[in-house]
Amino acid sequence: MLVKVNSVILFAMFPILLRKDRKRLKLFRIKTLIDVYITKAGISASGVFITLFAVFFAHLSLGHHLPDRATPAGEKTWTNASEVYKDYLDQKRALSVNVVAYVIRDYYNFMNRDHRGVPKFDPCKAGENGSHPSSWLLNKKTINYRWDSADGLTRYVQLVGNQVNWPLGLLG
Repeated sequence: MLVKVNSVILFAMFPILLRKDRKRLKLFRIKTLIDVYITKAGISASGVFITLFAVFFAHLSLGHHLPDRATPAGEKTWTNASEVYKDYLDQKRALSVNVVAYVIRDYYNFMNRDHRGVPKFDPCKAGENGSHPSSWLLNKKTINYRWDSADGLTRYVQLVGNQVNWPLGLLG
């Protein structure tokens, strides 16, 4: 969800699963249904957040240095880092739950700002560089996954649809 903010749609699975549980368990009392829903949603959300926290904790434990501040990547990273994260990188603060929470927040804020700079898809524009998600399965165009722009030059990482793996993934 931090990489692609629109994946928050995955949280829509909770009401769908609740409806399925309601039929399977024959739960008709609203209080019981709400208790089951809150319990299951809480366990699922806890799993997501524990995994997220563990990944960031491992990342911070293994990587202690930002890119060189004189480089464009280093400047961008340093500009978007909170004081808590900077203190950790400058070894003024030990790794803690608080530091990990700030880094997760910093990363989310950075990705949110970064995605705002992505041009919107316009199928009517001549020479449109983007592609609509519906065309990815059919391998009509590449998927422009990431872009970076500096000094008048824009770079893209383009993924090509795999017509074997897409249907297998959807089937899964």
